Amino acid sequence: MNVNVGEDSQEEVHQTKNVLKSTTKYCSILFFLG
Repeated sequence: MNVNVGEDSQEEVHQTKNVLKSTTKYCSILFFLG
């Protein structure tokens, strides 16, 4: 059970990192165009 919780936490962190990458890329494009 603890192992499952750990895996879920790592998956959430991975998804959060992807969101941050996408957001940073989007902001960079807006800044470049703006």
